[in-house]
Amino acid sequence: LDDPSSATVFYIPAFFGLFVERYIDTSETSYLNCMSETWRSLPSSIFHRNAGYDHFMVAGTCHPYSICSSMECDVTMYHPFAINVFVLVGGVREIGHPDFVFSPGKAYHRLRTVFVPFPVTLDCRLLLDHSSLHARRPISVAFVGSENSRVRHIFKTLMEDTRLPYGSDSRLHIQVFPDDETSEEARRTALGASGKPIGEIY
Repeated sequence: LDDPSSATVFYIPAFFGLFVERYIDTSETSYLNCMSETWRSLPSSIFHRNAGYDHFMVAGTCHPYSICSSMECDVTMYHPFAINVFVLVGGVREIGHPDFVFSPGKAYHRLRTVFVPFPVTLDCRLLLDHSSLHARRPISVAFVGSENSRVRHIFKTLMEDTRLPYGSDSRLHIQVFPDDETSEEARRTALGASGKPIGEIY
């Protein structure tokens, strides 16, 4: 369109999750400054017109963008209208049990989240082979992550309780790290195992 005022929706061409991840990996504030500058540079005549409600951004596979709990990692803190922007995302970490829709006003906040399914191809033959009664896999469950939710804390407790069989079950590979720098170091190590610098992976 030649006249932006006649448009009904606007795309913000910035992947804020990348800024957050790079800040976590490097501790360089330049990534936070870039995120702040991105929000500031949006044309106020367009962005402020409807308080950001007619704008959307792409979040990738998960939203919020990382397990970082500091204020700097919250992309909605960089502009008063950022919380109103629509988010296209594959999943939302904290959406939790659907009962939240019965709480006054809770569902309205989720209206800004647009779930986008992963574009994958289902191999029905392979799925049938793996689900066969005769199929045997050395690993049935594999998970490595930080203890940043109640569910993960339960997993960690179950695996560490020697009275239960889970910790000695060779088919279960579950590691839950403390929700601190240790978990971030583990993530960086896993990324580095690919043989590429983390900067190239991103």
